[in-house]
Amino acid sequence: MKQINKLALVAIMLLCGASAWAQGTVQGTVTDSNGDALVGASVGAAGTGKSTSTDVNGKYSLSLPNGNYVINFVYTGFTAATKSVTVSGGTVMLDLTMQTSDMTLEEMVISTGSRNTQR
Repeated sequence: MKQINKLALVAIMLLCGASAWAQGTVQGTVTDSNGDALVGASVGAAGTGKSTSTDVNGKYSLSLPNGNYVINFVYTGFTAATKSVTVSGGTVMLDLTMQTSDMTLEEMVISTGSRNTQR
């Protein structure tokens, strides 16, 4: 009887340990409206501190523990985007087409002062 209890305890510990370490991957491609890859776009899971950048083909991959996440996509000159995903082991494919931003920049004046030196 003691042997069965020990085996049951070991089995429960292994199952709990495996589920505690269970994780999956969110991966995909980030492109513009023409289908061109956005190189260096920032992709991150909100509230986790985990983020990455897209490669030369616009591809990214994030390893995350099982759970629900909001994935943020940011690229200069494009409107930031967010998508919700559920990670439950395995791979979640999440491709995104980013839209150009209608952002206007303010005028900036840069000037240098001159120094008069009297002798």
